[in-house]
Amino acid sequence: MIKHNKIKIVILVLSSNQIISLINRLFQKLTWAKETMGVVTIFYLGGHQKTELTKKTLKLPSSKKFEDIGKKTIDCFEWVERNLDYDVILRTSASSYVDINQLINFLEKNYEENLYSGVVAEANYQNKSIKFASGSGYLLSKKNVKLIIQNKDLWNHKLIDDVALADFLSYFQIYPKNFERNTINVFPKFNEIDYKLFLTRCILRDFNLPRVIEGFYMIKLKNNYKKYKEDKKNNFILENFLFYIVRFIQKIYPRKYFSKFQNRHYKKYLKDLEG
Repeated sequence: MIKHNKIKIVILVLSSNQIISLINRLFQKLTWAKETMGVVTIFYLGGHQKTELTKKTLKLPSSKKFEDIGKKTIDCFEWVERNLDYDVILRTSASSYVDINQLINFLEKNYEENLYSGVVAEANYQNKSIKFASGSGYLLSKKNVKLIIQNKDLWNHKLIDDVALADFLSYFQIYPKNFERNTINVFPKFNEIDYKLFLTRCILRDFNLPRVIEGFYMIKLKNNYKKYKEDKKNNFILENFLFYIVRFIQKIYPRKYFSKFQNRHYKKYLKDLEG
């Protein structure tokens, strides 16, 4: 049962029309991205001729290039500010699972006017250390979203979008506060998930597994959360069977032989950061 919340939340999911993103978007809609009192979920993507919202998908005329994610995100913030009533934005990714109830619980305890929160990491840029909230899921208050919109010319688009956000907010002495998330380690086993956390990162690129599996992991996570909340027993025999199937796929999946082609855009950005 989804609890009603006093804090109005907009969840923005960075998306695209690439095959993995399309598949994950479908599974996110099937699992956690449901209509909820006080919570709106919107998938946003660039590369379209005009701005249009269709079935929870916001199509923007922004560039769809990796290096322009920051510009696309600002455009999305501007659309939200013009069209929706909200207190907080959760910006997350196509590989994320969000438990709405736990998100509401977290915000009821941690909401503040200058909210900027996420899993905090650190990057270096031109001999400057930048602590930033990971783009897998960060929270921004309405006040900070408006600050971004009103001062968007200060945004450094040479940086990866989540690092650029932290760099931008540091001009106003706003720094990220850390929250914890679940991170899938090969397979979302029932006993390895902290059900008090609202965010789970499902991305599998680091485990030599096809990312198409991420969508099925979201179904497993939905079942995990449901069993936990209803205090039902988990079927560990079935879970172990599925786990060993995943291990077998991991053994035979050939992606490890083509590592130099993996995440080339991301690797280029890391190299630019270090330079």
